[in-house]
Amino acid sequence: MGNYHELKKFIQHTLGCGCPEDVFKKIDYEKNQSDVWDGRINVGDRLLVYIVNVDSEDDVSKTIIQAMESGVTERNDKNFNRFRLVLVASNRECISSSAQKTFCASNLFDEKTHLHLLSENDIQAID
Repeated sequence: MGNYHELKKFIQHTLGCGCPEDVFKKIDYEKNQSDVWDGRINVGDRLLVYIVNVDSEDDVSKTIIQAMESGVTERNDKNFNRFRLVLVASNRECISSSAQKTFCASNLFDEKTHLHLLSENDIQAID
């Protein structure tokens, strides 16, 4: 599901992934099939991306903790190289500080995890 070229552009340009070109031979996108994520992208079985919509600042910490537990576990169990958590929020400026603090304070945070705060416009092309 999803447009291959738009997904690749999203991964490389919006998220800044510097993966080698051969990784992009396979891009799988799933949508709304989990209680944890609203979208899930597998790039070449090396990069795992969870896209999660956040409705309010009150949901940020719980959402990040739940997504990190699931995403890092999946990353490790399936031998992905990286996990990127994408939070989509209309008020991303308001939640940025608390999101960064929660993400970095997680005992699952490491050099192979990344957090991105995006607006709905930033992900519109992949939906």
